[in-house]
Amino acid sequence: MPLALVTGASEGLGRAFTKRLAGDGYQVVAVARNEARLQKLVGELGDGGHSFLTADLCETAGVAEVAAALTSKHFDLLVNNAGLGRYGDFATSDELHSQQMIRLNCEALVTLSRAFLENARKGDALVNVSGLLGLLPVPGMSVYAGTKGFILSFSQALWHEQKERGVYVMALVPGPIATDFKSRSGGAADKGPPAAITQTPDQVVDRAMQQLAKRKRPVVMAAARRARLIFSLFRRMPRKRVMRIMAKFH
Repeated sequence: MPLALVTGASEGLGRAFTKRLAGDGYQVVAVARNEARLQKLVGELGDGGHSFLTADLCETAGVAEVAAALTSKHFDLLVNNAGLGRYGDFATSDELHSQQMIRLNCEALVTLSRAFLENARKGDALVNVSGLLGLLPVPGMSVYAGTKGFILSFSQALWHEQKERGVYVMALVPGPIATDFKSRSGGAADKGPPAAITQTPDQVVDRAMQQLAKRKRPVVMAAARRARLIFSLFRRMPRKRVMRIMAKFH
């Protein structure tokens, strides 16, 4: 039975990944901070040797614990999904929040990717979750969008480095997802992307799993069709205009 580890597994996209992988025959180790939610999730997965690891990946000790788990045995798949966002102008925002975003979205992801690749074999896969905001300048979410841009660039480089080895690396780029991310990140309730360009976590996972089976593309766009069309228009527009538009949603 293939073994997978999913970070940020207690809710949203990570929860959807965990349930899908378990349904597809993976033995899953679910990682998150909330032990009660992890217990409930693993209980829903049924038989299969599934387990959870409670760890805060904003903290050095939590990252070290998960990295040790990855190096202690062979995992066939790692889904680096855990992420943190925060709305607000950079110059007046809490510096701690910015540091936490960089720590979790970038530093933890790099450390866990390295730990996974130590034992990786031909046919294994690493999925790093980026996002459409990593492709755009986003006033009001400058640090978060910057971290997602880092994930995209980093993962594409890893795809090339690991190609000859037979280890597949995917930069997964979802668009807006129907989760409570906005409320948890301090976003205004009356702003945000329209429902027409928003997807469910399961829809994003479906797209990711389709491409995981093919193992060809370094970047997998998992956004809704309308979101992809809007993004293609943004790429043709002056950056100043794009930033004015993006600022209205935050």
